[in-house]
Amino acid sequence: MLIDARKYALALVLAAGLLWCAAPAQADSFGFADLVLSGSDYSSSGSSGSGWTDLSGGVTYTAWKGWVEYEVYLTAGEWNLGLEVINRGYLGTDWYSSFKVRDSITGQTMSIPASDDVAYIGQQTAEIFSDGLYTIRFSWLNDQYGPGFDPVRDANIQINRVFFDKVSPQGGAPEPASGLLMASALGFAAWLRRRRAG
Repeated sequence: MLIDARKYALALVLAAGLLWCAAPAQADSFGFADLVLSGSDYSSSGSSGSGWTDLSGGVTYTAWKGWVEYEVYLTAGEWNLGLEVINRGYLGTDWYSSFKVRDSITGQTMSIPASDDVAYIGQQTAEIFSDGLYTIRFSWLNDQYGPGFDPVRDANIQINRVFFDKVSPQGGAPEPASGLLMASALGFAAWLRRRRAG
């Protein structure tokens, strides 16, 4: 029976460790994010051409290279930030594979698969050092237009949603649920050691 209890304690510790390590991966979909905005909820926009067009359903798109800014209140800690995009035009085949989008917080460029039929998600992880209202700019870097094809190939980025998901508080401490599981497992292991000693 003591062996079974040890196996149980070890399983709890391992489960807690896996939960802790896996926590950042939970924001792969905007559906689980702490804050989700419609694409047309931007505070400002700009482009090298005719600007951005807002459509019903809260989406926005541009036919030109450009940017949109979103204002959000973020607390200190590690956040995943990203967007869901689809092409609004015609890509054909073997011509244009991905949207290149840079965010102003990390300065890094996301490569988001481009499709006429499927919306894809791109995200970056950023460390926010203090609570506050942040303006985050997403810039589309690789606008392309392909005249001479029938129909004309055209990469126009459409933003459906923008999301912000808190991965962990500042300093990388575990989230409360995983911390509670870890504490329970460690407490059980300590009780088991005291029982063996007594």
